[in-house]
Amino acid sequence: MNITAEQFRQLAYPNMPAALVHTWAEKLSAALAGSHIDTPLRASHFMAQALQESGRFLYTQEIWGPTPQQLKYDPASGSQLSKELGNVHPGDGYLFRGRGVFETTGRGNYRLTGQRLGIDLEAHPDQMAEIGVGSLGACDFWTHHGLTALADRGGLAQVAPITRLVNGGYTGLLERQQFFRQAAKLFGAPI
Repeated sequence: MNITAEQFRQLAYPNMPAALVHTWAEKLSAALAGSHIDTPLRASHFMAQALQESGRFLYTQEIWGPTPQQLKYDPASGSQLSKELGNVHPGDGYLFRGRGVFETTGRGNYRLTGQRLGIDLEAHPDQMAEIGVGSLGACDFWTHHGLTALADRGGLAQVAPITRLVNGGYTGLLERQQFFRQAAKLFGAPI
């Protein structure tokens, strides 16, 4: 689906520079179209998740504390989470921290996403923070996890199950629901 610069501006963080608005609208629209996120309903669901995960497109890289949760990303912590993320070397937690529109996290996820996109993200993880690659990465996650089928089932009631798959929980669910309403109104999707 094509998202115009004006539509994107209405959803993005306040006072985003115009050049950045245009870049985001162009790169994100191309990624959405290439992933068959091509109806107002699908785009509204995608944007609800993207807006919350990225702080309304303010962040393309996880803010690093490190917090107690972030410390669990590293294999030195001995946590199950570091194993699930495919982090195997000391420092992997930080090196493969969340980046992109959906905050892709972990060496294993960077490797698999990169393989599907034809980009060596494991060797060059900073590329995931770029607008174009980060948009493609989020669309790849969407497609790989079958989220189009969930989005096609309906409006607001589908925000929670989609959130569960994107976030691993329900963090920010109320905000995601608000973003869904906003995007649906803007794109003409049923709420």
